Amino acid sequence: MPEEVAGEVDVIYEESDEEFPPNTSRKKQKSSLPKWKRSHISPRIDLHEDKHESAKQLLLGKSPSLAGASEWTVFVKVFQNMLDHLVCETNKYANRDKNMPDFQITEEEMYNFIGLLLLSGYNMRTSEKEYWSKSPDLSCPATAETMSRNRFQKIKSVLHAADNQSLGSSKMSKIKPLYELLNQSLLMFGVLHENLSIDESMVPYFGRHPCKQFIRGKPIRFGYKCWVIASSCGLPYKVAVYEGKTDNACKDPLGTRTVMDCLKVCENPAYHHIYFDNFFTSYDLVADLKNLGYRATGTIRENRMKGCPLKTNNDMKKTDRGSFDYKSDGNVEMVRWNDNSVVTLCSNAVGVEPIRQVKRRVKNKGVVMVSQPHVVGCYNAGMGGVDLVDRALADYRPTIRGKKWYWPLLINAINIAIVYSWRIYQLTTNCESRQKDFRRSLVAVMLKKSKPRTSVDSRPGPSFSVPAEVRTDNRNHYPQSCPVRRCAVCKRNCRIQCVKCNKSLHLNECFQKYHEK
Repeated sequence: MPEEVAGEVDVIYEESDEEFPPNTSRKKQKSSLPKWKRSHISPRIDLHEDKHESAKQLLLGKSPSLAGASEWTVFVKVFQNMLDHLVCETNKYANRDKNMPDFQITEEEMYNFIGLLLLSGYNMRTSEKEYWSKSPDLSCPATAETMSRNRFQKIKSVLHAADNQSLGSSKMSKIKPLYELLNQSLLMFGVLHENLSIDESMVPYFGRHPCKQFIRGKPIRFGYKCWVIASSCGLPYKVAVYEGKTDNACKDPLGTRTVMDCLKVCENPAYHHIYFDNFFTSYDLVADLKNLGYRATGTIRENRMKGCPLKTNNDMKKTDRGSFDYKSDGNVEMVRWNDNSVVTLCSNAVGVEPIRQVKRRVKNKGVVMVSQPHVVGCYNAGMGGVDLVDRALADYRPTIRGKKWYWPLLINAINIAIVYSWRIYQLTTNCESRQKDFRRSLVAVMLKKSKPRTSVDSRPGPSFSVPAEVRTDNRNHYPQSCPVRRCAVCKRNCRIQCVKCNKSLHLNECFQKYHEK
């Protein structure tokens, strides 16, 4: 676009989701169509004996030790397997592949490193080195007391999540083992919620990689795409990084394959109601999910409705706001509703009835009551869990950047583990704990895992300049003793500094020369 920066763009085409192959005759097409009638499907409710049991009761029943557990206890239970993997692979990569036999990172030091990464998510600087600055307006004492800048950069340069000598053919082989461990942690307590939503999530990335996507109209347009299944309250259960089009023997559309892969986390299909948008929904998918025992609802595109004879979108726009049309074949019900725009939904569990009244603001009329089909209300309540996960990830995403292509995905895996732990902590304590407070409590523990550095003030660090208006105002500039540092004028060792300027200066000409205009 004219307002965008010029550069290379990866154009990604969606796989074809046409209902019928091009060689299929019209006669066969018509014979395979379902018989649509103006009727309702029977609602599928109370299909599981534990349906009315709350997620908190299910969680504490599977893990009673979480009752009253602290933030750190919950996080360690979720993240420990990922931490052990990162420590092992980082040491292996540094010693064997980078020829650094003396390099060794411990579990405590890895926690220090991750704590500094999380700190950058809510205590931001414009560059990485500013966290170790001694300038009073930029300094962050917690970073200098925890780890030196050189040590932090060395760990970041060798941080690894896979064994280079056993990489597979996958484009994501460098990061795939970490996401496998992450998915194991996300299923540690099972799938606790009834309403689940499946959608895509973007990880921002502007470099070059064959899996990088460009999706126009999204808040994050450039980056890696992940398929996520989450509860309606924003608790993730599985994250899969999209690797692009593959030579898969399965002829099902991409949306169908993604939904079926995400639903492998569910042990009891009758307990769950699945929601997805029109990228995934098709008549065949919703019908197949009903045969498998799942309740499913989603918005649907015109070319995937198996010839359902609903009123066209143009005809619906001419009707009053709140009007609807519906058809059913006994298993699946299609509903088209006119609100601000026309929307079509497909469901195998809920239909039009019972019809509810909702408030809408109309120009020149104020607030009016509009009829809303039951399936629309269910979709609005059940869909959006992945969006809540995206929002939680973006609120305090670590801002320290790396040069490796898999760095954003590695940070994203740690970030998802934080969000999952936070949601589990909310369930166990039954309180609305803020995510920032949860992260701060974790960082406070991580930064104290190893012995604090001593005499930080005497260690070298990025210098700062004193403004001329302060240096030459001739007020309160007194000498005092200090540790050995370089004189700001002659650069020789000195044990005297100015109280106001905090610069080492000899008491001879250097002190006077530094404070002269």
